[in-house]
Amino acid sequence: MAYFDSSRPRRTLPWLSAALVAGAIALQPSLAAADPSTPPPLSRSIEVDTSDPLYPNLLVDRPLSNQEQRTLRAALEDLRLEGQQQYNAGNTAAAFDIWMRELRLRQVLSLRDEVAALSRVGDVAWQENQTTEIRLIGNRLGEVEQVIRDRPNPDYGLLLQIADAYKTLRERDRAIAAYSDII
Repeated sequence: MAYFDSSRPRRTLPWLSAALVAGAIALQPSLAAADPSTPPPLSRSIEVDTSDPLYPNLLVDRPLSNQEQRTLRAALEDLRLEGQQQYNAGNTAAAFDIWMRELRLRQVLSLRDEVAALSRVGDVAWQENQTTEIRLIGNRLGEVEQVIRDRPNPDYGLLLQIADAYKTLRERDRAIAAYSDII
């Protein structure tokens, strides 16, 4: 007689099935918490973070001096390079955390510099299928575009740069609308 008879229905031990299911449910939250590729929810936001150590600490509301701008630009270049090193090493999540910090701080400088950085990071986000970052960058580009359009004399060179950034993000409708307004 064979040890396993395929003609008889198999019976599983009910307690074994229940134990396996309970064990899987119990392990699931700890596995999600241990996943280092999941960033904290707000770490990839593009909202300005005044608590960032690189954020200029101004006692009065005033534009940054030339020296403060140079210092911040140098620090942002270091962040850009650090993000690129992380990306080259295969640490995509860490690279985007660094780049998103850079984008938050770029808002303190010129819009032209910010749009260039948004386009650069957006291009990598598109290549890496980082949908959250693509959405955040697209939203920020929309905010910058609105600021430019609300000016009495819009900077069409900057609008062209924004249209190119939309194209980089593959946001065709927004890119076409921006290009149409320039023409």
